[in-house]
Amino acid sequence: MLLDRLNVSAQVLLLAVALLALALFASTSDVHATGGAIRVLESREQVDFPNGVGLSVTAESDAEIVEVRVFFRAAGSRTWGYAYAHFEPGSRVVATQSIPDAESAYLAPGVDVEYYFLIRDAHGSVLKTDRARVEYLDDTYDWKRVNVGPLELVYHDIGDGRVADTVSQLQHDLRKVTDLLRLEPRSSFKGVVYKSYRDANAAFPKQSQTTTDHGTFAGYAFPEQGVFVGQGMDRRIIVHESAHLLFREALGDSAVDVPAWLNEGFATYVEPNVRIRGSGDLYGRTLPLRGMNSVSGTPSTIPLFYYKSVSVVAYLIEEYGEANFRLLLDHLADSESIEEALLAVYGFDVDGLDNLWAGLPVTPARSDAVAQPSVSSSANEASQREGSADSVDPGRSFEPTPYVPQSAPGRPTGGDGPSPFLFFDVWMLAGVAIFVAVVLGFRLAYSRLRRRGGPSEEDNDDSYDAGWDDR
Repeated sequence: MLLDRLNVSAQVLLLAVALLALALFASTSDVHATGGAIRVLESREQVDFPNGVGLSVTAESDAEIVEVRVFFRAAGSRTWGYAYAHFEPGSRVVATQSIPDAESAYLAPGVDVEYYFLIRDAHGSVLKTDRARVEYLDDTYDWKRVNVGPLELVYHDIGDGRVADTVSQLQHDLRKVTDLLRLEPRSSFKGVVYKSYRDANAAFPKQSQTTTDHGTFAGYAFPEQGVFVGQGMDRRIIVHESAHLLFREALGDSAVDVPAWLNEGFATYVEPNVRIRGSGDLYGRTLPLRGMNSVSGTPSTIPLFYYKSVSVVAYLIEEYGEANFRLLLDHLADSESIEEALLAVYGFDVDGLDNLWAGLPVTPARSDAVAQPSVSSSANEASQREGSADSVDPGRSFEPTPYVPQSAPGRPTGGDGPSPFLFFDVWMLAGVAIFVAVVLGFRLAYSRLRRRGGPSEEDNDDSYDAGWDDR
């Protein structure tokens, strides 16, 4: 009998615990998951290129709906943005919002936008909708797609033969980039290729009228959105912009912003058949490296920015080796600044790099620098590069020996030569010697003339220097 009562009590206790747990779960679900009495009746999306993506949601609740927020991001990004949707509060609402939510923001063509709604009513119930995705692309074109390794190319109105030729070469080009970075891409990225500059320019970010008129930029990369935009099925442009996205992935999310000379220099360096100019062609015509943290200038000077950027990056890679360049990227990936990373790997800072590239002497900032030049003299530079792991692509036009130390125009070389003060001392001593010789010669001539003219009282003066007597 007692045992039966204990069993009944235990059952009642277990039932009470189960009901309590169910109540707690229901309460939590009302706030964070199901939304309680809130129900979504319809959700819509509309691409309005180039103005953005229009989103709308129709929802109802037993209580008045007082807040609707839409959260959005580029697919794969870690950062969510949000905006308050527009609607009239009530038990049934139609809330609308456009992405991006500010005129200053830019949404790249081809980007996949992830979004969801968060709806709250007057009773405190909250409903979070499932995530949805929409591709932001101009539907006035008949887009086609092809995959090249991690790259998905999206293009329109370009012949199949041209596409096939380009794709076959891109396989090799992109593998060279990933090999140099020692990178296995974690995810794919997208490249949107317009047939002409006119088509692409309508989709590019807003530029100055001068830049637009001159067609200064043929492509743009958006690493945070996982996409680039370019004009024409141009292999060089595709590789350059792809390199920007792969370079950013190699650095990772912890890296601080790298200077533009490094970013643009690397992307240009891996272009097929790129021509790299030596410092002799560029010195005095470009900004100091420290002033090249961002791309700036006029349509006539911006190309010089790129010429110097790729020349400096080529100097780092081909003089000190690919391994040290990857080590530099590792330091940058660890949130170090470019100054810290250069000092850690090479033993010189940005100014030191600038001087070395120009062929000027520089005192190493550290005596225990990790990196050492991969070549020892300019005479055998070309022969040492052949067959090495860091050899130059023979299909690329590369100006020979651009980094041999030499005098730069209008800039003193300094270094190990004689001190200018040594020459000053020599000339001063020579001048004194000449002056003494002239004085002695004059006195000797004067003494001879006086002897020929007869004796005088001064000739008998004991203080007269007999050394001047002509015997």
